[in-house]
Amino acid sequence: MSGVFVQLVTLYFPVNKILAHFIGAGVGDALKAPLAFAFIFVVFAGYPVFFWAMLGETPGKWALGLRVVRTDGRPLSIWRSLLRYLAYWASALPLFLGFAWIMVDKRRQGWHDKIAGTCVIYTARAHHGTAPNIPAPRPQTHLSRG
Repeated sequence: MSGVFVQLVTLYFPVNKILAHFIGAGVGDALKAPLAFAFIFVVFAGYPVFFWAMLGETPGKWALGLRVVRTDGRPLSIWRSLLRYLAYWASALPLFLGFAWIMVDKRRQGWHDKIAGTCVIYTARAHHGTAPNIPAPRPQTHLSRG
């Protein structure tokens, strides 16, 4: 989550210049800053929200064999995905305690999962060892002398 904040801050300045080019120099800074932050929010919030709602997993979660679902096992709606994304901030702001909570919670849910009614599960691909570049274990044979 801190990575998102750093990206928001570092991308604010180039996005502000790009928006100034498109909307013109006559528009005051009071309008450019909110437009830049709105644009950045849509881009950075849209990525996980889109993937959670459409596929249940971002490309990173797919690579790890993880999927985000509702606590009853159903896929996430666009609104629940957006709520989960916004709840990331509630997990991150108090020294990332909402993410650390995953380690002590019996259901391994962070605060963002509890707020949105979601959980992260392993996909069958991860359980059966069929994820890319993971070789299946070889059977071992024991030779006896005799």
